[in-house]
Amino acid sequence: MDLCSVSNISVLIMDQAFHGFYIHGEAPSGRADYVMSDLKYKIDNEATGNARNRGLKNYNQIGRQAPGVLQGDVQSYEIFFPSTLREEYDILAVDRYKQAA
Repeated sequence: MDLCSVSNISVLIMDQAFHGFYIHGEAPSGRADYVMSDLKYKIDNEATGNARNRGLKNYNQIGRQAPGVLQGDVQSYEIFFPSTLREEYDILAVDRYKQAA
């Protein structure tokens, strides 16, 4: 998860047809292109609590934090896909495979 966050990359892993895991790899600074000294400074700030938390932010429709929701402490999620999403994914995957062939 740390590598994903420093790289500013999110990952979706599908281990079964309707099940998978999501790693939210958004960098707290919002970008990943830093020289090493700046990256170390950002990581040190994060370690001392002087940077925003990693993880998804949960807000309600009017832009306020949703009650009872942990803010920014969770970066990995277990996901269960609805059958309609899986069907659409399979259609896209077959189309990509045909284009590559």
